[in-house]
Amino acid sequence: MTRQHLMIRSFRRTLSMLGLGILGLGLVILSHPTPWSAQSPIVMAQPSTTAAATSPNIPLFLVRYNDKIGYINGQGQPSIPLQYEGGNPFSEGLAVVTLNKKSGYIDAKGKWIIPPQFEVAESFSEGLAAALKNNQMGYINRAGQWVIPPRFFLAGQFSEGLARVFLNNQYGYINKTGQLVIAPQYKLAVDFSEGLAKVKVGTKIGYINK
Repeated sequence: MTRQHLMIRSFRRTLSMLGLGILGLGLVILSHPTPWSAQSPIVMAQPSTTAAATSPNIPLFLVRYNDKIGYINGQGQPSIPLQYEGGNPFSEGLAVVTLNKKSGYIDAKGKWIIPPQFEVAESFSEGLAAALKNNQMGYINRAGQWVIPPRFFLAGQFSEGLARVFLNNQYGYINKTGQLVIAPQYKLAVDFSEGLAKVKVGTKIGYINK
């Protein structure tokens, strides 16, 4: 595993400990048996932000069991089989999953919309998703095309039109054309929310506007 992959994982853990999770996910423990866990009724699952195509009122839940990822509906019935090495809850109709050490995107029926080809990929947000290829991160659209070519060491999700990126060992923010609108200068940075973003400079933490 490269230093870059380790930094991505470390950054996710750091934000989680600070209560600043990248994906803002909840955690649900299903205490009833499922078809995947008849002998072990406790399953850890994360709620999806989209609904199953067959039942629009029933959300899908990401489930990890025996080191595999799949998705179940609200009744605990399998919707997408346990088969992936990793994955995220659905976002904007697609879920990023990892198969054979490559990440791509599936729809609520489990169909590949963007075939697995990325070393690391994040969930879609505001129509774009950060992805890693050849050790650099950029942003793709729902067709899998590069909208912002890979050139960043780390890249976050878009929020309120801006995304945090790691360049020259510091965090800054870009817009959807890839233009740096807030120059890299922060030790840590978080997504914008309600016009503000939490950042760290040296040992101090504060908030910036756009």
